[in-house]
Amino acid sequence: MATRVIVIFADGFEIGNFSNWTGTSITGTTLEVSSLSPGAHHGTYYARVTGLGAVVDDARIYKNLIPSYSTIYVRGYTRLEDLFTANTGTLANSIGVDLRNQTNGIILNTELNYDGTNYKWVVKVGYTGTLVRYFESGTSTVNADKWYCIEAKIIIDPTIGEFQLWVDGIEKLHKTNLNTSGRGNVDQVGFYTRLAEAEPSDRIVYFDCFKATDAYIGPEPKFSIYVPPGVTVSPYEIHRSGTEYTILRVDFHDEDDLPSGSYSVEFYVRDPNYNTLGPYIGTIVKKGSKEYYATYNLDPPDDWNLGLYDLKAMVIGK
Repeated sequence: MATRVIVIFADGFEIGNFSNWTGTSITGTTLEVSSLSPGAHHGTYYARVTGLGAVVDDARIYKNLIPSYSTIYVRGYTRLEDLFTANTGTLANSIGVDLRNQTNGIILNTELNYDGTNYKWVVKVGYTGTLVRYFESGTSTVNADKWYCIEAKIIIDPTIGEFQLWVDGIEKLHKTNLNTSGRGNVDQVGFYTRLAEAEPSDRIVYFDCFKATDAYIGPEPKFSIYVPPGVTVSPYEIHRSGTEYTILRVDFHDEDDLPSGSYSVEFYVRDPNYNTLGPYIGTIVKKGSKEYYATYNLDPPDDWNLGLYDLKAMVIGK
């Protein structure tokens, strides 16, 4: 039987502000929730940091946790509008997820180093009492205007402490048998960015799809809507308010005007905690010349959370 992942906190800024978070802080920057181009990784809204130009310019979005955690996985998506180009030497720019103890400070955050030629992902830890950086052994290709899935794990323990870093699901760093107990358990998580060296012009950083759990999370499912030639698809969002049946529906159009049996439709649902459910096979009806729809009557289990569910569909020509 599969182990159920416990979601400690998740937010993708879809209410259009920071109300789901405990707070924010900035130095020399502007931090806001936006729906403007280039758009969110998922949904409509994302967080945007502008004005990152001078040394120690920073921005932080944080959530206080009760209780604290000795083992925690934290994942978020980050995007750079323009790459960091200042040589950071043995330092690195903080970008991505941030794990702290409210009283004692940074336990772990993720960073990106640039030596003038190559980029390296970095884990900065503070559980020793001072800040220490661990660099990936190789180098990574990093591009502007691309969302990166950054996930970190830490186990707080005086002898078998451990941390891990994944970028887009690929392990970049893994250290074991550490004393990670110096600053206590994690009781604050979030996004963080901070410059180690001044940039020639201000940089913009985007954040989205934050999640903290008790087990590995991984990248968001990559929904794909396959559209045969001449077919257009209109997926919908659904709102679950109780245990009632929910009718999933997608309408589509095909200039070839084929019988309904020429297609199959698969529905996929993503819940408020980004868990993917499906596929659910739809029943297709031809409602008129060149016009079709498919439905599936979904009976939500009692343990489904209330709230907004993302709906995607694949219309497949046979």
